[in-house]
Amino acid sequence: MTKFKCYFYIFGFLLNPMNVGAVDNSDIEIDRLMGNYSSVTESDCNIRLQLLEHGKAKIVQACRLEDGSHKDAIEETNAAWSFDRESVAVKYDGVTDTFIFRLSIPYADFGGQGAGPGLERVGVPHSKSKLSGYGKIWKKPIESFSAGQ
Repeated sequence: MTKFKCYFYIFGFLLNPMNVGAVDNSDIEIDRLMGNYSSVTESDCNIRLQLLEHGKAKIVQACRLEDGSHKDAIEETNAAWSFDRESVAVKYDGVTDTFIFRLSIPYADFGGQGAGPGLERVGVPHSKSKLSGYGKIWKKPIESFSAGQ
C-alpha cells in the first residue's frame, strides 16, 4: 500500500501578506460558501469541513496509522458556521475558528497544479481547535490535482 504524499501546514494559519487570491467578500453568496472543504497533508490525519444549510457544519477528522494496517479512525464533531461578509466563523465545543474565503489558493502548496477556492485561517487558533493544523483547506472537488511523486 502506498502512502499518499502532500504537505502539512504547521504554521499555515498566518495570513498571506500579499493578500493573493483574496476576494471582495461583500459579494459572496452563502450558497457559494456551502460545501465540503478538505485539507491536504503529509501527516496521517486529514480534515474535512462541511458547511451545510441553516448554519450547520460538521468537522470530520480521519487519522491512519503509519503502517496503514488499520482502518482510519474517524472523529466527527458537530459545529455551526456563520459568515459576516469578511470572514467565516466555525463554532464548536466552545471554540471558534475563523477563516477568509479565497477564490484561488494554489495547489502548488501541496505539489499539485492549478488553484482553487478554499478557506484560509485568520489569526492564531485556540489551543483546543480541531482545525489548528490546517491553515488552508480547499473546497472540493480539488481540480487539476496531480501531486508530485
